[in-house]
Formats: sequence, structure tokens, C-alpha cells
Amino acid sequence: MKRETSPLNIVLLCLDHTFCKSVAGELSSRLGMFFSDCKDLIEYDLVDSQAVLANCGIVYLKERERSAIKNMLNFSSSVLSCDFDIFKHNRRCFTKKSLLVFLRLPQKCLDKKETINDIAFSSHEKYLLENADVTVDLKSKSENMATKRIIEALREEL
Repeated sequence: MKRETSPLNIVLLCLDHTFCKSVAGELSSRLGMFFSDCKDLIEYDLVDSQAVLANCGIVYLKERERSAIKNMLNFSSSVLSCDFDIFKHNRRCFTKKSLLVFLRLPQKCLDKKETINDIAFSSHEKYLLENADVTVDLKSKSENMATKRIIEALREEL
């Protein structure tokens, strides 16, 4: 289904955040858009999230994270990479101004350092399938192929 209006940003979601971040950088370069990573921008905005957590508590930290996300989603012409936890905890912030693209990898392709995603693979994948605007199925972690498939999907969507 084609959108009525074009979104301001493209948000890439994936259960392998390292791969997602590298694909988002490549995609932004090919499309001539800005690139940013949600996790990096939150940390930059908070300066030291561990200190905020220790001194102000979890409620204040989550409020500041939400504020940083809302701010970054007001950017325009940007490709953003977002990890699963940040997306899920702040789902309401991601409005129609952003096109949510799920890079769907097979479980065997997940980075083994991302054990929480490996353990809860099915439920995390289901959540992203239900909440993404576009799903791009991938067979392997090839940045070049992922970027090409995203561009093809964007042409159809927009």
C-alpha cells in the first residue's frame, strides 16, 4: 500500500544491531541522506547514561531517552538505525513521519554477542514483523545486498 505522504526518515530495525548500523550507514550514503544511530544519539544526549541512572534513577533515564528519540525523529532526510530494545520501549515515539524497515535475518545469522535476541528470537521477530511498515527478508549479512533490497522495497512503498 502506497503512503499518502512521504516520511521524513527511514528507520532500520534488525535483531543484529551492528549489522543494522552498518547497513543504515551504507543506505544513507547511497541515498544522499544523513545517518545516525539511535543508541549513539541517546548516549550523546545523555553524556553518561550510567551516571544518569545511578544519580537520577531509571524513570528519569527512560524519560531522557524518550526525549532524545523524539528529538532525533524530528530530523529530516535521515536514515536511522535502532536496536530492538530502544524501539520496543519507545514504540509510541515512532510515528508516520518515519518509515520503519525491518531487516529480517535468519536466526543463524545473528551475532552471537546479541544473546538476548538469540534467546528470544521468535518473540522479537514477531514484534518487529507486526510493527514495521516494510519487511526486507535477507538470507545473509551482506550490506550490499541488504542496501539493494531496501532501495527496491522503498521504490514500491513510496
